[in-house]
Amino acid sequence: MKKKFGAVLMAGVMACALTASIALTTGCNGSKIYDFEMPEGGYDGREVEITFANTTGQNLASVVDAAIERFNVLYPNIKVNVDNTTKDWDDFSDKIATQISGGKQPNVAFCYSDHVALYNQANAVLPLDDYFLPGNGFENMTVKHDDGTEEPLGLTQAQVDDYIDAFYKEGAIYGDNKTYTLPFAKSTEVMFYNKTFFDANNLTVPTTWDELETVCAQIVEIDKNCIALGYDSEANLFITMCEQYGSDYTSLEGDHFLFDNETNRTFVQKLKGWYDKRYLTTKETYGQYSSNLFKEKKCYMSIGSTGGSSYQDPGSTDGSMAFDVGVAPIPQIDKDNPKTILQGPSVCIFKKENPYEVLASWLLVKFLTTDIQFQGLYSENSGYAPVTKSTYESEAYKEFLSEANNTSAGLTARTSKICKELSEKEGAFYTSPAFIGSSKARKQVGILLTTVLLGTSIDDAFAKALQECRFFALGQ
Repeated sequence: MKKKFGAVLMAGVMACALTASIALTTGCNGSKIYDFEMPEGGYDGREVEITFANTTGQNLASVVDAAIERFNVLYPNIKVNVDNTTKDWDDFSDKIATQISGGKQPNVAFCYSDHVALYNQANAVLPLDDYFLPGNGFENMTVKHDDGTEEPLGLTQAQVDDYIDAFYKEGAIYGDNKTYTLPFAKSTEVMFYNKTFFDANNLTVPTTWDELETVCAQIVEIDKNCIALGYDSEANLFITMCEQYGSDYTSLEGDHFLFDNETNRTFVQKLKGWYDKRYLTTKETYGQYSSNLFKEKKCYMSIGSTGGSSYQDPGSTDGSMAFDVGVAPIPQIDKDNPKTILQGPSVCIFKKENPYEVLASWLLVKFLTTDIQFQGLYSENSGYAPVTKSTYESEAYKEFLSEANNTSAGLTARTSKICKELSEKEGAFYTSPAFIGSSKARKQVGILLTTVLLGTSIDDAFAKALQECRFFALGQ
């Protein structure tokens, strides 16, 4: 995350009270963050207007708009303004930080965990446990639809259990036993490989990093002009290796920045050796996404997000693929104990002076994260995985998954299948601790790895990254 993100928010709210026990927080510039109190009777159908800020592109905007139209059949007096003008995640979170410091935050927003950790320096994000999750004392409260039917205002236990467990638990990783987000759509990393090339040369798809090293050596021997593997995210590669080795990266408590250790230095040195042998390149070292190299047959394996699976499609004029693309989980240190990063947007609700805006925001979040039709369509059009088990079990989504063939749509279906399979393995998905500065650590380890691959000494790269993180922390 950019340094200005912390600076913008902290300049406006550093003097804010951070406890949830007070009813009103006043920033040093006069901005206000209100705690929420449940109105008697809950949402009563009155007219209310809310803003939903997200980063959806044009291909998904129509899917979101269609879902909001169906939402308005149930709640016609809730007007939802969609703000999807900002696509870059850093710019998006910077924008919301500025809005919070001025008391102009949206009602609902896409988020990552480190964004929420920073927003909560201003006590700005609503904890959902206190009002809308089972066990909060409001279980018997209902809300009426426009046709007169009713449903529980909050989530039922069955609805909570329907979320894919790893996705749901991500909302409560802030160290205070509170749930601040619900999963909206999730992604992970997978390995795309040129199956046509692998089959022609009798290559084995690697499941471990040792196997990957062997396959990379074979590939560069076959094609001396290629790079065997492209990895889009240097930060993900570094952090994933920490998780797989069980080495320290960051901590929620105490000294947050723990990534300068012998295990991490050793694997960075190994990756440098792979880079020098043309076994590996990355987005920043090569200057373009691995998917571009993959489609151009300049590399034969590409590790990237399931959310960008369509970009790995080397399309041809007849709608099929120019070569067969295989999809596999990323390599592991221990394939019996896989560790793969969990990414993709969650949604949070911001506190507002008008409690009916908060209630309307909740109803929208509940609808979008639990509605089978929307979850399925969003996944099919994006490559992100649905967040509920019932979506995977629906006939429409099963039909989509059955088309996991040699087409762009089929590629998306195959990555979604892998995401679901990983979700069924205990502990296969990981998320890093979320604290003020966690995004800074992520950025710096990405820079660290990039600079080492390009020739900076390991000592200098680790020292620089640690210095930048600690300097940032001192400024908070």
